[in-house]
Amino acid sequence: MKSIWYPLTVFYNASSAACANEVDALKRLEHGGRLVFVDCSAPDFDEGVLAGIAIRRADLLARVHARDAHGRWHTGIGAFEAAYRAPYCVAACAE
Repeated sequence: MKSIWYPLTVFYNASSAACANEVDALKRLEHGGRLVFVDCSAPDFDEGVLAGIAIRRADLLARVHARDAHGRWHTGIGAFEAAYRAPYCVAACAE
């Protein structure tokens, strides 16, 4: 697993029951502000956060993504793994 720098921004699809349930579980964790949640299915989602990268809103809607404090992206299960590690890390976590 790549090093993860917190805070970690988790981009998720709240219109997907499975994704929304998983993110609800993450929100209940004591993560000390190391997680920020962005619903990419919301009508007011700012696609400007994707400027200059190859990820599009459709990608975020299809699969959970997370961006760490150094701008590195984690996708799918890697994004959830990074998010679930947040309660146990102060600034960074590595393998």
